[in-house]
Amino acid sequence: MGLCFNRALGISQPEDIVERSMKIMWAMKDEGTSSLKRDIQAGVASEIEMFGGEICRLAATCGVKVPMSCKAYEALKSKIQG
Repeated sequence: MGLCFNRALGISQPEDIVERSMKIMWAMKDEGTSSLKRDIQAGVASEIEMFGGEICRLAATCGVKVPMSCKAYEALKSKIQG
């Protein structure tokens, strides 16, 4: 998904960006959580608009389809808003 945005926006990234990102992800501890998850659990303002909402808006602007990201964003937004 991110690579599609980069291409659509003319942004270059290293050829091995996916492999490097996955290596970091797999090195994380099992008990680790994202700040988004911790914010939602704590009932405080989260980055859902900055990350989820912006992905959907940017995708629409670039003509890139990200249906799963937008579905997850809408579900999380709905859960947060109660």
